[in-house]
Amino acid sequence: MIKFKGRLTDHFSSEEYSKDCKGDVYLTRDAYQFCLVLEATRKDVGLKFYVNSFYRTPELNKEKGGISSSNHLRGCACDFHLTNKVTRSRFIKIVKSFKKHCKAAGVIGEAGLYDNWIHLGIQNETQRAINDNKFIQWDFRGGKKIYNNILELKD
Repeated sequence: MIKFKGRLTDHFSSEEYSKDCKGDVYLTRDAYQFCLVLEATRKDVGLKFYVNSFYRTPELNKEKGGISSSNHLRGCACDFHLTNKVTRSRFIKIVKSFKKHCKAAGVIGEAGLYDNWIHLGIQNETQRAINDNKFIQWDFRGGKKIYNNILELKD
C-alpha cells in the first residue's frame, strides 16, 4: 500500500480517486490494477467518465449509502456519469469493453446500470467465490436491482 498524489493514469487523477475523502489516501496493488483496467476501458470506448465516487473511507461509504462489502472501500470500484444520458446501449458498449480488459488483467468484474450513472468494479476473493468466478451485472434503474438481466453481457 502506498500513499500518493497526482495522476494515476492518463485520464484519472488522485483527486478523482479520493473525491470527498479526508486525510491521507493509499493505493493498493489491486486498486491500481483496477485503475489500469478502467483506463483501458475509457480509452477503448472513447467516452469521458465523470467520476462521482471512486475510493471511499468507511465513513464516506456509509454517508453515500454503500453496502459494508463495497468494492469502493478497496479502491476497486468507480461510479461515474457521462456527458450524455446513460442509456442501455452505452452501458452495454462500456461493459463489453470493461469485461474484455478485466479478462486480460486476470480479474473478475462487476457492472451496475443506474438511472444517471454507471458502476464498474472488480470483485474480491469472497465475491468471486459467491459468484462462481463470473462477471456480474445488474440494472438498478427504477430502484429495483435485477441481476444478470442484460443478455448481450452474458458469457
